[in-house]
Amino acid sequence: MSEYIDKWYVVNRLIDLENKFQRLKPFHGNEQDMYEKICELEILLGKSHAADVLPVVHGRWEYIGTDKNGHVYRCTNCAGRIGLDYETAYCPNCGAKMDLEEEQ
Repeated sequence: MSEYIDKWYVVNRLIDLENKFQRLKPFHGNEQDMYEKICELEILLGKSHAADVLPVVHGRWEYIGTDKNGHVYRCTNCAGRIGLDYETAYCPNCGAKMDLEEEQ
């Protein structure tokens, strides 16, 4: 499964690290190399394009009865109804992922 991060959160944490390194000047040993890599990564992330993603909405199918076509289910996210003899993994009306547990 893909995971996504908040780009500007990471860039701001790198800026925090850069500022901490600034207080260590003059550098001795590998600090200069580490400082330069942090700055390069900060610039690279800042210029990168963000993925075009939407948050996943979750729901579940509630059985509400039968009609002339068979069983009828209602989406707990949008209240959309489907009249199928089987439950689908996603709501065709709102796109909710049907993976919530049934309420007790």
